[in-house]
Amino acid sequence: MGKSKVDTWSKRVAFVVAVLTILISLFTLREKVWETFFPAIDTTPLRGIVVDGKDQPVPDALVTVQELPGKPQATTSDGGFVFDKVPGKPGDRVRLFVRKPKYKDHNEYLALPGPARITLEKAK
Repeated sequence: MGKSKVDTWSKRVAFVVAVLTILISLFTLREKVWETFFPAIDTTPLRGIVVDGKDQPVPDALVTVQELPGKPQATTSDGGFVFDKVPGKPGDRVRLFVRKPKYKDHNEYLALPGPARITLEKAK
């Protein structure tokens, strides 16, 4: 290859390396700026069980965490429930709502991560 072709090829390689370096720097900077203005929110799981006045599991009760609007869960056949990512860290308090037909609605504040034991009363 002639000297001019080597110089042209070297310039192209240098240009590509420069562009890649700039792009990588921009992506890294973007992540740092995002973390500065929008810090990650701590999350903690919340586990619990819903029982009735006779200490029997209450399946299919609807459990909602106020800090997770629009994400209710039904209890399992053994009355259990798990929310994997509740905003907050261990020790923070969250508000829990529990509903089931033929039972009184229940709500209370609980400390993360639980375990929570909720007793539902029969409606009269």
